[in-house]
Amino acid sequence: MRFDHGSRVYITANAQLRGATSMSGLCGNFNGVTTDDLKIPSGSMATSVTEFANGWKADSLCVDASSVSPCEANADRKPWAEKG
Repeated sequence: MRFDHGSRVYITANAQLRGATSMSGLCGNFNGVTTDDLKIPSGSMATSVTEFANGWKADSLCVDASSVSPCEANADRKPWAEKG
């Protein structure tokens, strides 16, 4: 894991784990197939990012995620965010 001391966290799994059946979670399963990265613990595929986030909640007391446009919620930060 690497943090750029700004706003990004980079997580890289050990290359020896590529394709391992034990890899799963919010960062995908590290099998090189991006189309199955939205799998939730139930085994089904989420149809949206919001459903995916809610599928990984650790506790039923956690509030459901909702879809929010960060650029609309923080218009003053939009130019910085789009700069990438």
